[in-house]
Amino acid sequence: MTSQSPNELTVVQVCSSLSAGGLARIVLDLGGLPTERIRQSLIATVFPGIHWPQEAGGWADRIVIHRHGKFARYFELYKILRRMRPVIVHAHQEGYAPIIARLARVPVRIETIHSGLHWLNLGHPLVRLLRRRSVTQHVAVSSALRDELTSSGALRSEEVVAIPNGVPIGDMVPADRSLETPVIGAASRFDSGKGIDVLVRAFASMRREWPQARLLLLGDGPNRRELEMLVDELGLSSCVDMPGYVNDPERWMRSFHVFVLPSLYEPFGLVLAEAMSLGIPVVSSDLPGPASICRGGI
Repeated sequence: MTSQSPNELTVVQVCSSLSAGGLARIVLDLGGLPTERIRQSLIATVFPGIHWPQEAGGWADRIVIHRHGKFARYFELYKILRRMRPVIVHAHQEGYAPIIARLARVPVRIETIHSGLHWLNLGHPLVRLLRRRSVTQHVAVSSALRDELTSSGALRSEEVVAIPNGVPIGDMVPADRSLETPVIGAASRFDSGKGIDVLVRAFASMRREWPQARLLLLGDGPNRRELEMLVDELGLSSCVDMPGYVNDPERWMRSFHVFVLPSLYEPFGLVLAEAMSLGIPVVSSDLPGPASICRGGI
């Protein structure tokens, strides 16, 4: 760890994983913020075998905790925080970090909640109580998520504020795209909650009337093999492309005529906002999170 100036405000961002996805992009983007008199460090409490993304730059310190077992990981986090003595710890989808930060005597402990399902399903009720009492301020990434947390009784309204995720505003002049071969696109982690299988089936129906259309699916995940089998089963292998995780999604997204977010649960929908920032028409599942970003008919 590098030395710090006594005039710097030390902030530590803690997340559970830096695997590909919206959460990783949000956290990594924080490293690019102006840092005058603010020293930012990033700690990932990941399982062994997950590697640091190449795009993770702009940090005073970047630390990955490679330890087997939950106790070993969090004891290591405690020791790191005691050495660094930050003023603020900001936890992202890392439920135990606020508790550890409190034990390490960090004055301000902020938790940004990116998913209600993750927060509500965290361990024993006693752990959730300790977590609530260890957090100085809870932040929900959308008003819909804040409402979900308060209506379920997980948090009181005065305990959580809604601060939507932001995205850089790109060049809203779309790339030159021919309507002779319309491209329907999505960018997502391939798991059951993202509804990519629903999109594939809908595309199969649409293609009966629009045979020249193509479907481009950016991303990867545990359901990739199932999706590939579904594409084969529906006879779509010649018109569905799945290039996997790409380092430059914006370049690929500029080829989309329409962006689709078919999620079954989505507390915000970062990639939806990213598509809109590029001037791409969007179609989304009718969910509270995406509804806070776009309105029907627009």
